[in-house]
Amino acid sequence: MASGLWPVLLEARTALASLDGIGRYLPNPGLILTPPRNREADRSSSIEGTITNPQQQALFNVEPRYPFSPTDPANAAREVFHYSDALRLREWSQLSLRLIRDRHAVLMDGERGSDQNPGHFRRLQDQVGRPPRSVPPPVDVLATQLDSLENFLHATNPFDPLVRAFICH
Repeated sequence: MASGLWPVLLEARTALASLDGIGRYLPNPGLILTPPRNREADRSSSIEGTITNPQQQALFNVEPRYPFSPTDPANAAREVFHYSDALRLREWSQLSLRLIRDRHAVLMDGERGSDQNPGHFRRLQDQVGRPPRSVPPPVDVLATQLDSLENFLHATNPFDPLVRAFICH
């Protein structure tokens, strides 16, 4: 690992240890995860062109509603809500392709593309954005690459867990 990354890794580990310590004294430690989970849902959804703001998300969380039209802002808020819900695990589970497929089904429940096999890996080439900002691996190598990812997730190796998380991301 490059020597310049050690201070960043140490800072991240210190922050996580602090959160772990604080979480032990909270009546509902899951509450501490809600803001970063919602921020991740918002930022990841924006990659696909779904834009919301914290106020829209908060209002939708308090009083969810189905959109009245394709241009209704409730569409975006609902998509971000489903993304956040997909990040919320009901119980601890080891990261695996099965878990990813399960969370994908939650993410797509009733959303755009829900007719395209939620909970399954794609069978057609895709891209993010027009023009493309990201082009994922071709379908013919996807299964091999996903198997490699799962093998890495379950392998014993010398990497720090935060470094492993970064590599997987």
